[in-house]
Amino acid sequence: MRLWFFLIPSISVTLLTPRICRCGRCTTPCVTPLCHLKGRLCCSKAANTFALVENVRAAEVALAKYEPEYRPIHVQVRQLQAEVRRLGLEIEERNQDLTRESRSDSLSETEIKDLEQRIAAHEAEKQTAQDRIPDDWEAARKRYVELATASKKASAILS
Repeated sequence: MRLWFFLIPSISVTLLTPRICRCGRCTTPCVTPLCHLKGRLCCSKAANTFALVENVRAAEVALAKYEPEYRPIHVQVRQLQAEVRRLGLEIEERNQDLTRESRSDSLSETEIKDLEQRIAAHEAEKQTAQDRIPDDWEAARKRYVELATASKKASAILS
């Protein structure tokens, strides 16, 4: 027969002998030191384990059911947001070109007008891309985050 010892500063707990749980919440004999050492699943909460596992499964199922509805919107919006960022960078570059051109000694009115037209065109494209983002995106994102958070919290309780 092997004796298992956990050494904690000034406390050694033997697993083979039932002890009163030290978590302070229960008085039933406890054979798992984790209940009072870590404060997680104490013996009084052991009966709730099945309910907690069921909560985790329910949260994961709810998230899995919503993902097929959410994924196409998510992909579409992320592509549009990437396009908006790309156009924003393009506008910044054209503004820098315009600034450089206006400061140069060889001032070319046609190049300045061309740059201004490009900037205006990119700003129009950027606005169009922003307008193509679905109106229900924020609500869909909020719901997904809530479901994902609920799933993570339910899983964290068991760990």
